[in-house]
Amino acid sequence: MSGYGDAPEEITPGEVYVSASMASMFGVQVGDTITFPIARSGGDITFTVAGFYEDPFMGSSMIGMKGFLINGQDHEEIAGMIEESGADSLAREGFMLHISQISGSTLTAAQFNAFLNENTSLTSYVEFIHSKDAVAGFILTLQNVFTSLLLAFVVILLLASIAVLSHSIGSTIEQDYTNMGNLKTMGVTSRKLRAIQLLQYQMTAVCGMAVGTLLSIPSSGLVCRMKVTTTGLLIPSTLPMGICLIALAVILLLLMGFVWLRTGKIRRISPVNAIRGTWKKSQECKISIQSCPPALPGA
Repeated sequence: MSGYGDAPEEITPGEVYVSASMASMFGVQVGDTITFPIARSGGDITFTVAGFYEDPFMGSSMIGMKGFLINGQDHEEIAGMIEESGADSLAREGFMLHISQISGSTLTAAQFNAFLNENTSLTSYVEFIHSKDAVAGFILTLQNVFTSLLLAFVVILLLASIAVLSHSIGSTIEQDYTNMGNLKTMGVTSRKLRAIQLLQYQMTAVCGMAVGTLLSIPSSGLVCRMKVTTTGLLIPSTLPMGICLIALAVILLLLMGFVWLRTGKIRRISPVNAIRGTWKKSQECKISIQSCPPALPGA
């Protein structure tokens, strides 16, 4: 179920097309038979599965009802069986009614539903009413759950990246303290040194984002195909480049802003201490002072 096939000009009598989610729910395959009990005392009718179709209303495995596409002649035969069986009937005829607001209407789904209930007798004929948003919520339940998990993973990974960046920047400044001090004596400003550090991390981040974006193209298509038998839909896997570019830009700005803030320590590098090497002794003194045990009371 990786793509669309040519739709038949007409459904053959005795055949049925079912939702793709039936494959994951009941293991239905092309060629299997499905029996529908129409009436008591043997009033059954059997169809052969000819294929799967995309049902945006009841195709998801998250919805209990399912739709089936059959031939018009078979439908008339079932209607006749329902009428003949009378009280013994196990099925009944019905219709799906689609009601839309006029263009430009600003009513919400709840307001529109209330308007229909107040001004029409629709509630006397229907068994249930679902808004388009509610149906879409059922259909896309699995996708929304996966999206939330991925967003949470992105946030956690971003925080971890910031922690690694912080340690890396601190180690780099400590390792190149003498070199940076010497560069300052030659007229290189702290701003230029910070810009060099920023450029290094920016190139790494951009390369990582580019590789991740390229890998997401085939992986998103694979995930969408894997979810067809659950959602009942072949969700488009084309990346929304506008949203992707905005998200990547926000993450990049966040990381680069943190790098720029973290490299502020470069401004405190003293060329004199760097040349003399006294900055190491200063660091050792700080470490030894911090590691001293607290004085006892009265000492």
